[in-house]
Amino acid sequence: MNTFNILHLSDLHIGHEKVNSYYSNMRDIFYKDLKDMSEYVDKYDLILFSGDLTYSGEKDQYEKLTTILSHLYEYLNNELNCDPYFISVPGNHDLQRPEEQNSVKIAIENKYYEFGNFYNNFWENFDNNEYGNLIKNCFIEYSKWNENINFPKFNNLTSGLLPGDFSCSINNDNVRIGIIGLNSAFLQLSDGNYKEKLDINPRQLMCLVSVRPRK
Repeated sequence: MNTFNILHLSDLHIGHEKVNSYYSNMRDIFYKDLKDMSEYVDKYDLILFSGDLTYSGEKDQYEKLTTILSHLYEYLNNELNCDPYFISVPGNHDLQRPEEQNSVKIAIENKYYEFGNFYNNFWENFDNNEYGNLIKNCFIEYSKWNENINFPKFNNLTSGLLPGDFSCSINNDNVRIGIIGLNSAFLQLSDGNYKEKLDINPRQLMCLVSVRPRK
């Protein structure tokens, strides 16, 4: 039987004052669980990290995250004989929020859901307009980290419209598996203001499915 095994991680929140002690206390238990699961899982093909890798999206938090993941990969390589691909999408803790009085931020928060001219202008030429520039800047440390990590990556990964959007595919035992990741946290620009601030726009998906992945 063809299998494709995913190790799903989420909400590590590196940078929170309590996380370092929590993780150091549970790391060995986590590794033991992975070892015990090897009775049922031959190997892990993919690590999927689905958001909130860090606590506030700062550079030093991503550096600490790299150290933790590097240690995990060392364990997987040496103890479980696997070297899984790595992909991630950012969550609402993986960005650095702009100042409260930032006029572009205020405009996005107050007008995005009016679905009129502002909404159309927001998505029109997103790569170059002031709204897109603000959002990309908020996720800049995530984007830099994601670009520079040395964990195994899909060689046909296609980047999308928003920071963290991607598509990729893999042929595994004659079965082709496609994966799409979308950033749903790009409207969460004020700390604590999360109500109705999750969104996925069809343009994010169309940007990825309309582009033929690189071979």
